[in-house]
Amino acid sequence: MLRKAAALKRICGRCAPQNAPTPLSAHLTEEERAALIKGSTISMPFACHTDFQTPDKRFYIVNPNLPEPMPHYTECHGGSEALSLISVPSRYTLNSIFQAHEKQSEKRGPMTLILNTEDAAARGIKDGDTVLCCNDLAEVEYTAYPTALIAKGAVAATGVYSLAQSPGGLTCNALHHPRLSDGGESTTMNDNKVNVILKK
Repeated sequence: MLRKAAALKRICGRCAPQNAPTPLSAHLTEEERAALIKGSTISMPFACHTDFQTPDKRFYIVNPNLPEPMPHYTECHGGSEALSLISVPSRYTLNSIFQAHEKQSEKRGPMTLILNTEDAAARGIKDGDTVLCCNDLAEVEYTAYPTALIAKGAVAATGVYSLAQSPGGLTCNALHHPRLSDGGESTTMNDNKVNVILKK
C-alpha cells in the first residue's frame, strides 16, 4: 500500500500541477487533493451505472439503429474439432503478473489440461499423461488431468504461462482464433474447438 501511495504521489507530481484537475478529479476539495498528493486515501463517489451513452440516454434492449436490432442466440463459431476449449486461470497465477513469482509458479505446476473422465477414457488418456491439444491453428502440449468436475465435451486449459514456461514453446493463446466478437469487438477465446490426443 505504501509503495502504491508513493507511486501515485510521484505520478501526480509529474503529470500536472495541483491546480490542474483532470475530469475525474474536478470535484475534489482542496483538502482531498492535498491528501492525495501526500499519498493518503479519500472516498470517491460511486459511478453512475445509469448514465447510458446513447443520444437519448436510454438503455435499449431493442435498438433499431443496429443491423440486428434484437439480441439473440448465435451459434458458436467453434470448429470441426470435438471439444470446446475454455481458458481458466490457475489459483496460483491469476494473471501474468504472477509469472515472476517462483513459489507461485512451483505450486501451480506444469501446463495442465483438465478434461472429463469419460472423454479421457475414450481417448485412452490417464492422469499425468502428456497430451497434445490441437486445432487448425496450433498444437500445444499439456499434462492431462481427467476429472468428473468438468462437463463432458469441454476441456479447460489452466494458465497463465509464458512461452518460456511451456513445454513446446506454445501456450493456450496459440489455440485461440484472432476473430473478435460482433458487438463489443472483444476476444473470442472461449469460442474455439480442439481435439486432444496422446503424445507419441
